[in-house]
Amino acid sequence: MLFNNLSNKLQEIVIRFENFIESNIEYYKLRAFKISMKMIVALINLFIFGGLSLFILVFLSIGFALWLGEIIGNSYAGFLLIGAFFVLLLLVMLIFGRKLIEKLIIQNFSEILFDDEELTPEEVIEKERNRLHNRTEDERYRADTSGRR
Repeated sequence: MLFNNLSNKLQEIVIRFENFIESNIEYYKLRAFKISMKMIVALINLFIFGGLSLFILVFLSIGFALWLGEIIGNSYAGFLLIGAFFVLLLLVMLIFGRKLIEKLIIQNFSEILFDDEELTPEEVIEKERNRLHNRTEDERYRADTSGRR
């Protein structure tokens, strides 16, 4: 009787542990899927808005270069001035903007990876432990009340 009771409890612990491991595996699969989908959406948005912005910048640059060339009297000079402006802008960004861009990229991707609304693994484990504890207490209560009848 005692050996059967101990065997049943041990078997129940093994089953609960297996369920716990399976739940953790499913949790991390879902989390990985969510993170990968958020990153894919962010990259697609970057390509769409970046591409549109690039087209706008190119056409505005061409228009401005033609306008400058007309004012100066030489269309080549207008394009050279716009090209020099972009070279200057590139140099300023390389010197001063590198850290700012890195900070913005890291911040945006860390927001994607680490949602505040999600539970941490420790919180998930604690929640599961409390659920199993309450279930065990309920089973004990039912066993005590059924034994009294």
